[in-house]
Amino acid sequence: MIDGGWDPFLEDSGTLWVLHWQLTENLQRSLVWHLIFARFYDVEFTKLQLGQFLTKQFERLGVTTTSGMIAREIDCFVRTYAPTRSHSGKINEETLDCPLTELDLVRFVAQDNVYRFNIGAKPTLPDAVFTYALLHYLDRIAQHRRTVAVDECVYGEGSPGQVFRMDENSVVERLEKVAELTEGQIRLQESAGLNQLYISTEQSDLLRDTAERLLEDYYVRN
Repeated sequence: MIDGGWDPFLEDSGTLWVLHWQLTENLQRSLVWHLIFARFYDVEFTKLQLGQFLTKQFERLGVTTTSGMIAREIDCFVRTYAPTRSHSGKINEETLDCPLTELDLVRFVAQDNVYRFNIGAKPTLPDAVFTYALLHYLDRIAQHRRTVAVDECVYGEGSPGQVFRMDENSVVERLEKVAELTEGQIRLQESAGLNQLYISTEQSDLLRDTAERLLEDYYVRN
């Protein structure tokens, strides 16, 4: 890492995707972000529905909180990703929004009064950042097995497909590039008609080492 960080002024869109991923990985400081992006599978939601979901998740985890605290967390979450709008429903350009609104992950649908996740290809997400996230996800699995179904990378709890809200075809397109980016540590292959990722290394800590190297190489090039 260079002095001052790789991208201290958030000029690279890839940095926003990295920050988003790291938010969802931090179960101590941003548990709500993790729960919503890792375990919430509905495409549309209201704040009330999100509150009901989080209440059940906290009860399951044994987390003690209040309805007021949950409401404040939801407001903060929504403002992180959905641009502020005026009473007429138009985006308020004079309001200082969170930089992560640029990811276009959450949209407010005024006519239905609901929020909607934007599921799709994510053209501003660099391959290196997707692979960085994938390696972190696989690191949790590699301690137990060496193969991972593609569906797990799309729909699995805390997977890149879920966290980045990508559709299956878009995830598969990214996975086809993983072998080259990881120098063969991760390979996409078909076995018995099933597409799977094969983890070639037996040392899972190498996956995170490769993830950090990918990020460093990305910022050096850019």
